[in-house]
Amino acid sequence: MVRLYLYGTEHCHLCDEAEALIQAFKPFAREPFELLKRDIIDNESWYQRYETRIPVLENSDTRKVIDWPFTESDLIALL
Repeated sequence: MVRLYLYGTEHCHLCDEAEALIQAFKPFAREPFELLKRDIIDNESWYQRYETRIPVLENSDTRKVIDWPFTESDLIALL
């Protein structure tokens, strides 16, 4: 199963919007996936990389990354 990492942080309304979109898309995805949230505050490398870009979604298998705002079409391409 593919893991998707959602990089964000607490009190980020855009991160909440991104998560809602991903959860709404999940039942319709052609390939099952697991969504794992990662708070950029927990890791200096994530913070440096994504500080001004969150929310960011990464496919754990391909390492492909998409930045917000993303659409259902972007999620399909990411999977």
